Amino acid sequence: YNLMDPATFVEPHRPGEEYPLRVTTAGVPKVIDTTVRVVEYNDLEAVERTLAKGDVAAILLEPILQNIGIVKPVPGYLEGLRALCDKYGTVLIFDEVKTGFRHALGGYQAISGVTPDLCTFGKAVANGYPMGVIGGRKEIMSLCSHPDPSKRVVVAGTYNGHPVNVAAAKASLTRLKTREKEVYGELERLGARLEAG
Repeated sequence: YNLMDPATFVEPHRPGEEYPLRVTTAGVPKVIDTTVRVVEYNDLEAVERTLAKGDVAAILLEPILQNIGIVKPVPGYLEGLRALCDKYGTVLIFDEVKTGFRHALGGYQAISGVTPDLCTFGKAVANGYPMGVIGGRKEIMSLCSHPDPSKRVVVAGTYNGHPVNVAAAKASLTRLKTREKEVYGELERLGARLEAG
């Protein structure tokens, strides 16, 4: 994943412009130069300029950037992304591998009130056991079981449906749901204390 993370391919840039991409390892297809665009987080104007150029299938981001420290969205940023995606017909994808189940039972989207078209969650859903979860709008998710193979999106993995991992996820989610206010209230309290110094 991190070898294909656009953040590892970016060069220095001027604020408000797209990041130029650079190759960091062998084996990265040249097509990445023409199919991936990286813009500044929290810069809605840069996002709209990129979307206005056309041919953008999706915006993929962590709702709170965590690979570069903790960078929170400025007020209105996630809402603005949602509006821009709706305006330009672009799919909004939240990478909640790190934020999901750590900020709220419904992920950071439950806190922000912004619903992405697709979202991903990582092993926190199973309390550390190997598991990933993809969720999203019915019309997009239904492509995973589309009757026409030419339109079907195959989702496969070594641990898909593994009974131990599923049991761990069920236990974790049950525990979080029954103690939601207590668990997340304490996390918020500790986070605020840490943030205050």
